[in-house]
Amino acid sequence: MRLLVLSVFCAAVAAQEEEDPIELALPGVVVSAAGEHLSGVRVEAWDALEPSRFLCEGASGADGRFLLALRRSDLARREHAFGPLRLVAVGEGLATAVTEASAGAREARLVVSPAVPIRGSVVDADGAPVPGAIVRGYEGGIFEETTAVEDGTFVLRRFAAGASLEAYRDHVGLAARLPKGAEPRLVLPRVAPVRGRIVALGSGEPVAGARLFWRDRVVGEADASGAFAVAVDGSAPLLVAAPGHVVGRVAGEVTSLAKSEALRGRVADPRDRGVAGAVVTLAGDVTFVTTADESGLFAFDAVPQGLVRLVARAPGFLDASVRLDAGALGDEVTLSLARGAAVAGRTVREGAPAAGVRVSALDAGGAEVAYGYSDAQGRFLFGGVPLSAVRLASADALGASLEAPLGTIEEGGRGGPYLLEVRDHLPLSGRLRSDAGFPLAGAKVRCGGREVTTDREGRFAFDRLPARWQQVEAAPDRHFPVAVSARPGSPVDLVATSRFGEARLLVDVTGASLFTVELAARFDPPVARKVSLTPAVFEGLAPGSYDLRVRAPGCLEFARVIEVPAEGLRVGAALARGGTLRLVSSPGASVAIFSVRGKAPPVVALKLADGEQTLSDFGPGLYRFVSRADGELVVVKEIELDPTTPPRELDLRGGKESTLVVEVKDAMGTPVEGAEITLATEGGFSRKVGGKTDAAGRLRVERLFEGRMHVRAALGDALGEAAMDTTPGTESSLAITMR
Repeated sequence: MRLLVLSVFCAAVAAQEEEDPIELALPGVVVSAAGEHLSGVRVEAWDALEPSRFLCEGASGADGRFLLALRRSDLARREHAFGPLRLVAVGEGLATAVTEASAGAREARLVVSPAVPIRGSVVDADGAPVPGAIVRGYEGGIFEETTAVEDGTFVLRRFAAGASLEAYRDHVGLAARLPKGAEPRLVLPRVAPVRGRIVALGSGEPVAGARLFWRDRVVGEADASGAFAVAVDGSAPLLVAAPGHVVGRVAGEVTSLAKSEALRGRVADPRDRGVAGAVVTLAGDVTFVTTADESGLFAFDAVPQGLVRLVARAPGFLDASVRLDAGALGDEVTLSLARGAAVAGRTVREGAPAAGVRVSALDAGGAEVAYGYSDAQGRFLFGGVPLSAVRLASADALGASLEAPLGTIEEGGRGGPYLLEVRDHLPLSGRLRSDAGFPLAGAKVRCGGREVTTDREGRFAFDRLPARWQQVEAAPDRHFPVAVSARPGSPVDLVATSRFGEARLLVDVTGASLFTVELAARFDPPVARKVSLTPAVFEGLAPGSYDLRVRAPGCLEFARVIEVPAEGLRVGAALARGGTLRLVSSPGASVAIFSVRGKAPPVVALKLADGEQTLSDFGPGLYRFVSRADGELVVVKEIELDPTTPPRELDLRGGKESTLVVEVKDAMGTPVEGAEITLATEGGFSRKVGGKTDAAGRLRVERLFEGRMHVRAALGDALGEAAMDTTPGTESSLAITMR
């Protein structure tokens, strides 16, 4: 009967729009909290992975049932075509209900409740009503916004009980965030006006269009004269950003912005091809996000101050990131994305394909590191899986699967096919321990209305539970109660915090007078504390393992895992000075720093405007420096650094830039057109040259390395290589025979 209704429905709609046929139909039912089927309720389908994208809508019939039609065009626009849907039920006098369902689910169920209006008021710090204040309510994916009336009161009508509330004034400052509660009274903090002008440093010219940021949100913009006026509550700094300038902090009536080069770069795949559509994030005082174009190029016109982190993400690739000194930008930055591995397989339920199932790749700690969704035939294929992944698991709204080991996967390769059987009931097992790591025996553990007792090792097990998220609770003696959400089929680790913490830790720091000591528990909850006094004393600790870190300017970090017993502990932390290096180059040289072996360098890219700079805090290891200055050869040098050695000087000045004409022929002496040329130093540092050899087999190459250089030509499987010594300020020629 159900199949007949589905066929008739699909045929009727397809007849109206034959050019956009229905790809999937999702059946469901709308019921009240008492189980009564409700008719006339509008049901909307939204993309759960992209919440602002509306897909389709329908209405429940006399028996409370509905059928949503997902068209081919709707699925084609989604990154994961069979990913989850966000279903929203809206009806007169009903609280908005929201649930998530797989695109291929057998049936979606929406439970709605009568709406109970939430009434409250908004007042300022003096208790006076604030008419016109914006009030927003949130609860379980439901959102509603309203405006306070003349006496400061407001009403929200879409919720079944309470909601988390926010209040704003002038659309600028976040005023309050309160938990659920009846008749809430939202008190806005005092908001002070901030006025001033934004000018360019040095010239004093107004910077029109400069944007004002407060808590990473744009709150105003400078006019043609550089003037602005905003209102904020002073709980966070007011920042200003403008194209071609460094992000600055507003201070006083006039704020001067320094000029800055735009940060430009490229996102490339392992074969050096641009990755179109890659999302690039620049994080500093303010976070900026952009998308790479069809060639993988991106640019940020406004740049935060100091050290910033640049991160690139794209479907099917592993994330790539780099840390840069925003005040010393040089050449274009290239972010190379590794493909990781791909996995493929099928999801089935009772032998039939299971569509819309989320398949997750998990690491050894159980964290999801990549995911995809199965299609209408239950097939899945997704990439970007790190080599750290060890197993696959899957779940949809109705069930979960037993996990499957990944086995050996290789970068750029494909693992599988894997078979994941989705089950409606699975066992759930786990272990209960204290925050000091000791097993808790004889404790009661509850889940799904059932109760079991832990054994001598703190282990517990439930043989058969519905394969959906479950609440697992325990209240062992002399410990605080603990509760976690878990899916059956995966092990559960319950950690109960001891009610008693009497251990004392004393840390004696030597080697620096200004330092910070951090202590973080290696158990859940991961309690962290920080002190900067001497000696450093931590009171009231629970016995167990901790991460101890001591940091001081100009010193190497002291890090150690310590075991704190119940009777307490005293630890000595001797700080060693970091290695120091003085760089000398031609003025304006751009320098990139790589760690060949050892600690990550303090900076990874900088510009030596004056031709020299002193760097410190290098840990022991081998570091590579690549320097390029206008009109000079590219210099690549490696140096071994150790904290115990005195400061050293590294000369990165290159000779006058040279030119090389490469002529490539095959074994018969015929010129080879289209060959790619790669330059490499004796130490193995390489650079691919832009362009390919012409019809005469020639390519003119600039930006040569200083000293001994290896030149390689490649076309398909054919290779050729020759070595030469670069002579500064000359034009040389080199013949390469490919075989």
